[in-house]
Amino acid sequence: MNIAIIGNGNIGSGLLKVLKQTQHNVAAHARDDDLGAAVADAEIVILATPYGAAAELAKVADFTGKLVIDVSNPVTADYSGFKSAMKPRPQKRSLLC
Repeated sequence: MNIAIIGNGNIGSGLLKVLKQTQHNVAAHARDDDLGAAVADAEIVILATPYGAAAELAKVADFTGKLVIDVSNPVTADYSGFKSAMKPRPQKRSLLC
């Protein structure tokens, strides 16, 4: 199976390292690569890009018939947009205090 990872940051490079250990053909692509060709050649496309980049990618690549996995998080560069679905855990008190 041909897998294209779009994004070569921490997440993309980590996925590349793990997926290269399988029998699949895996390649990572950066923003300056021909992303249209990368998506066209792949059966699975993993988006490991900054949040919101998928809209720009849709302008240069045809994702029709592709399995797309988006691992981006809705955060800004300073993490101000981060929203968690998790409820905060109650603080545990130490018996040593």
